[in-house]
Amino acid sequence: MKNIKLLITILALSFFLFFFSARTYSSLSSTTSGNTTAELAKWNILINNTNISSTYTETVSVNNIDWESDHAINYNAAPGSTGVIHLTIDPTDTQVAIRFDLTVIDHTVDETKLLTIESMTLDGKELVQTAPNTYTGVFTLDDIEAHQTSEITIEATWINDEANNENDSKIAQGELEPDYLGLDFKAIQYHGEEIVPYIP
Repeated sequence: MKNIKLLITILALSFFLFFFSARTYSSLSSTTSGNTTAELAKWNILINNTNISSTYTETVSVNNIDWESDHAINYNAAPGSTGVIHLTIDPTDTQVAIRFDLTVIDHTVDETKLLTIESMTLDGKELVQTAPNTYTGVFTLDDIEAHQTSEITIEATWINDEANNENDSKIAQGELEPDYLGLDFKAIQYHGEEIVPYIP
């Protein structure tokens, strides 16, 4: 009988301690609070020293075209000339990997444009054509951490089309403003997805 009383006392004491400690833990847990702060990754992309990060899509203007022609003096443009456009891209103040799409509106898309794209490279390597007039490239985290700026080189031709002689003459005489081509640059965060080439 003495053992039964001792056993009941130990069980009651154990139950009381268990109940009290669980309640204490619960009380502490319910009054605990904390603040966490996560910094957002920076997103700053420069094209020819102009920050285009305020929006995801930005139209890039073509101010300087280096012309090559066998039949025009002093690198002037004329039908039959080839032009080279350089875009310097600086993603070094960005903290995420970047995929960019450069969409070109040239003569094959819009007949009012004078130039037709021949090739597009990033640091001498061909960009992946991902749509009829869109070229895609990637800046990996390794590229960004290496503080590497890159150059897109676009080669385009002003095709000498006899059907355009009237407009070509007006451009040469300053009566018509030339509309060489349009470039639309779009940047998004790159998550390692496959860049799929366009197959016509």
